[in-house]
Amino acid sequence: MIIKKSLSKVARIIAPLLVLSYPLSVFAASDDETWAIFGFLLMMILIFMIVGTILLSVMAMYGFTIWMIVDAVQRDFEQQMVWLVLMLVFLLFFPFVGFAIAFVYYFAVRRKDLGTKKDSQSKKSK
Repeated sequence: MIIKKSLSKVARIIAPLLVLSYPLSVFAASDDETWAIFGFLLMMILIFMIVGTILLSVMAMYGFTIWMIVDAVQRDFEQQMVWLVLMLVFLLFFPFVGFAIAFVYYFAVRRKDLGTKKDSQSKKSK
């Protein structure tokens, strides 16, 4: 069952690559060596661009989640330990869920707290 789900996920990622690379494979299948090399290089560039985009996205998600963990450690509020445990556990075992929790933390705790700080600062200046 687990293998079937894993293969399904891999197939969802690879299928668009194969569809996009088919026109390029026509070059690779030609008899002319120059076109074959050109087609192969185009396919590799396409694959590296897609993989690079995915890697950059994952790095940005990890970075955001770690930023929110650091913010939760520095901030003093009621449910600090709950948020920290949720973000840390899910970051380690289910990174996409950890990112979603960090995103919720940003709007539920951090942004709300930033709004109250701005209001109190404006009242002090008056």
